[in-house]
Amino acid sequence: MGSGKQSSSRDSAPFKPFQGEAVDGVFTNVNKMGSFAECRPLTVSVAHQTLRLTV
Repeated sequence: MGSGKQSSSRDSAPFKPFQGEAVDGVFTNVNKMGSFAECRPLTVSVAHQTLRLTV
């Protein structure tokens, strides 16, 4: 058996919005479990249990 070595690099940015911070996105799917939005390049899921109604 042989072995191999491969090098790679990757750029990434953390996606951790602060509480109360707004992010731009387009909702792509809404079902009984939650909502899914495309916040390019990520797909963000939000559970309905975490949403609160504000008037």
